[in-house]
Amino acid sequence: MSKTTPDQLKIAIREGTSLWGSAENSIRYYSANIPPMVIQKGNECIGKIESDYGSVTNLVMMWLAQDQPEYYGIIKNAPGGYIWLNNQVYDILRGIGMIKSVR
Repeated sequence: MSKTTPDQLKIAIREGTSLWGSAENSIRYYSANIPPMVIQKGNECIGKIESDYGSVTNLVMMWLAQDQPEYYGIIKNAPGGYIWLNNQVYDILRGIGMIKSVR
C-alpha cells in the first residue's frame, strides 16, 4: 500500500478494484521460482495464522493498525473495507500458489 494514497484506497474499496493491478504478472513470475517445499511450509504457516488469528486478513489488519494507522482506519471504517482487504490478501496468496481455496 506504500504506493497508494489514502484517496486511491478509498476509491478502490468503494469500487471493489484491486490495488495490485499490473503487479499480478510480476508476482506470478517471481513466485514460479518458489520451491515446492517453501510453498508447503507457507501453507502450514497460513494454517497456523488462521488458527491463531481467525484469518490472514485479521493478522494484516493488526499489522496495519500498528504500522499504517491511516490505512487501517480507512479499511476498518469504509463499508465493505474488510471484505475488500480480505479479497486482496487471498488473491495474492492464491496468485503465489500458497492457497487454492476461495475464502
